[in-house]
Amino acid sequence: GCLNFIDNEMSKNNLKGGFIQVPENWLKPKESVKLQFFYYYKAGVNLHLKNPVLFMNGGPNLSYQGRAKKMNELFYKTKNAKDYVLVMIDHRGVGCSSPLEPNKKVYNFEKIKHYTSDAISNDIEELRKQIFKNKKWNIYGFSYGTLSVARYITKYPQHISKVNIFGPSLYKSMTDFYYYRILRQQKMLIKFMDKFPSIKVMDAIKKISSTLGDSYCVMAIHRKICGKALLDSILVSLGNGYLKPNKELNSRGEFVKETIELFLKSDPNNEKGINHVEFEERAKNSLKWFSEQRSHLVVGIWALEFQSTANSIKDCELAYARMQKDDNINIDQLLIDECRLITNGTPPALMSKLENSFKTISWNLNLIDQRLLSNELNKSGITLNLIFGSQDSLSQPEAFTELMENPNVNTIEIGDVGHSAYRESEKLFKLLIN
Repeated sequence: GCLNFIDNEMSKNNLKGGFIQVPENWLKPKESVKLQFFYYYKAGVNLHLKNPVLFMNGGPNLSYQGRAKKMNELFYKTKNAKDYVLVMIDHRGVGCSSPLEPNKKVYNFEKIKHYTSDAISNDIEELRKQIFKNKKWNIYGFSYGTLSVARYITKYPQHISKVNIFGPSLYKSMTDFYYYRILRQQKMLIKFMDKFPSIKVMDAIKKISSTLGDSYCVMAIHRKICGKALLDSILVSLGNGYLKPNKELNSRGEFVKETIELFLKSDPNNEKGINHVEFEERAKNSLKWFSEQRSHLVVGIWALEFQSTANSIKDCELAYARMQKDDNINIDQLLIDECRLITNGTPPALMSKLENSFKTISWNLNLIDQRLLSNELNKSGITLNLIFGSQDSLSQPEAFTELMENPNVNTIEIGDVGHSAYRESEKLFKLLIN
């Protein structure tokens, strides 16, 4: 936890940190309860003598404390890094910043609405003012962090020097997100099968599609996941990248390979067979990701960010309809489908409860999409480096054509890179400080 990080990990990893105070409710800062907002950087660096580079990590509801050492190593390898300091933060509600602590029995959107990218953008401006005074940021936003960066651009463009966003989350709706993600997942899986034909993915798909397939089941959150949806839970991770820099399988790719091999050898009628037991354990591990992504906190944050009713099942249905109409795709023949996993794994009663709770809140948060960001870039003249990895199905160039057409946007695709904050960060830091 936080105490271990401050007492042990920071000194071990040559880090130093601090806190500033921010209001929980930025709309009523004087009346609001106060939160502690944590930032950290390389020990021995004088913050006041350096130009700040801010790293906005992914999420939501994630700390990058465990990756701070690696990020600093990559940053300080970069030419001219001696003139800069890399600043990392724990978003409000995360890590060493004041915890959100929602009541887990109540879907408390009234509380969660103060923990979105809008509030985080105000937090980092307060950090800049208190620590760096009149200096401008160079900002590197990754994944969910790109939403906070985009909001910051719309509010405080005068305090920005350069911006990288990698793996952007600037979708117009969750329907858009699922539509582009599922299409990219198909491409990623086909590319994977072509590159590694010895991994019998099609054999696994045929087996799970047979009458035997529905016998394979694992419990996830409140519901049993069976058949094709269970195989989806294993294969979707390929869309976050499966290659090392030397083009060999990374740990995620190896996990999928080994799990498919176990699945093809397993027999659900022999529950104690070693292949079946090991396959079940691996499938449960895959579903941990799904459980985290379906928590009421994470679903609530995305609902607020995208102005949706928090009902991913409806978003999936709309994405399916678009695929059938615009792309002539037979949904039943999708090789891999994250929405199949969502619609099988999320109880309708839970979605209904979230939807009803969402309708009761008083809330006004503008949707940040590529059109709004593009307009703000035109007004401010800020140049934005929009970066994609070719193995990334969470963020795809085809989803951001409107932003890519802006003259203030440089579109950069960086090869066989997945959805990873630091695989190519040394290159991305060079774009910021050279």
